[in-house]
Amino acid sequence: MAAGREKKKHGLKLTIEDYPYAVDGLEIWSAIRRWVHEFINIFYKSDGALQADNELQQWWSEVRSTGHGDKSHEKWISGVDSKANLENLLTTLIWTASGRHAAVNYGQYAYQGFLPNHPSRHTQAHTARRDQRTRRDARKPREIFLSVIPTKGRDCHAPHNTGSSLSHPEEEEYLGQRPGDEHWTSNPEILAAFHAFSRSIAEIESGIEQRNSDPQLKNRRGPANVPTRSCARDPRRRHGRGIPNSITI
Repeated sequence: MAAGREKKKHGLKLTIEDYPYAVDGLEIWSAIRRWVHEFINIFYKSDGALQADNELQQWWSEVRSTGHGDKSHEKWISGVDSKANLENLLTTLIWTASGRHAAVNYGQYAYQGFLPNHPSRHTQAHTARRDQRTRRDARKPREIFLSVIPTKGRDCHAPHNTGSSLSHPEEEEYLGQRPGDEHWTSNPEILAAFHAFSRSIAEIESGIEQRNSDPQLKNRRGPANVPTRSCARDPRRRHGRGIPNSITI
């Protein structure tokens, strides 16, 4: 799906350029990686210093042996023995719980809100009998489908529950936000790196909106003309928008 390109900000050239998840996601991934890179370099001046951090090494040992004991001996799981490995590890963890979660989760409401897309149950069993009625109904697949899904009244709880899980409280903090710097750290290097990260996220969100308004990028709106905004914040905090700093499911 992608090939290496040094000139690209994230080092990759997409095979399908009008691919919103990949385009937006790679920009967010790159911003996270730069922030993690700066953060690690503030605390660890060399790989040796990182290897000598017993607390860090014990944390990663617990993640591998307890959290993922079934995969602890896999060769593809690297150790935390270099700054580069730690950078890749932390970037992956942050991306998975933030940008990726928002991108694949927040589209559920719009999709499930139209019942035929995602019926929560079937009220009748499908029959394999080839009797006269079945042969007759086979010519009417729409009628067959509508006869086995629940009524709107019975199934309205499904999109309602989905919408509730995707709503944002007033105090929600999004990726790149941390109100009250003085309560977090007094280290000026960390604050400078984080503020740069915050600006990067704001620029990415602005770029998402610009791409959504480009008529040439048809995949960003689709046939239903619904823009791709899962990873862009909404000032009105409507559900299904933005990348929270935490996940609930």
